[in-house]
Amino acid sequence: MPTKLPLDEATLISLLKKDSEYAFQLLFEHYHNLVYKVALLYVKSPTLAQDIVQDVFMKIWFQRQHLPDIISFESWIYTLSKNLTINSLKKLAYEGKAREAFNKAQNGFDDTTDHKIRNSQYNALLQQAIHELPEQQQKVYRRQRKRPVI
Repeated sequence: MPTKLPLDEATLISLLKKDSEYAFQLLFEHYHNLVYKVALLYVKSPTLAQDIVQDVFMKIWFQRQHLPDIISFESWIYTLSKNLTINSLKKLAYEGKAREAFNKAQNGFDDTTDHKIRNSQYNALLQQAIHELPEQQQKVYRRQRKRPVI
């Protein structure tokens, strides 16, 4: 662990349940490396591991008022990190299988002129929809599309 927390965990969790951004910041700074290491151990991708860190801390923030009574925050966040990492791997595996099935199904279709025109129209509509998104959402979409399948 990096540095010692200025307050004990029980106090920080109590403050977090009362919407303290300062308590959240202290917990994030103290535990983000642990969460990153757990995620990286399983996913072997620094980018995906960083996404999991964000997911873990977003979950903590959004569920802060409903956090259980935690005896050891380190053990609890380790378990949460491991579970979210495994869920992320399952999702990637499912998406990979779905993409593979779609590609197999596509190979069975004739590449007729009609199919090529519809595909071109679909791509144009998709690009138009992406262009209409706010800039940050466009970046997230493009980043997601470039993510390697594990």
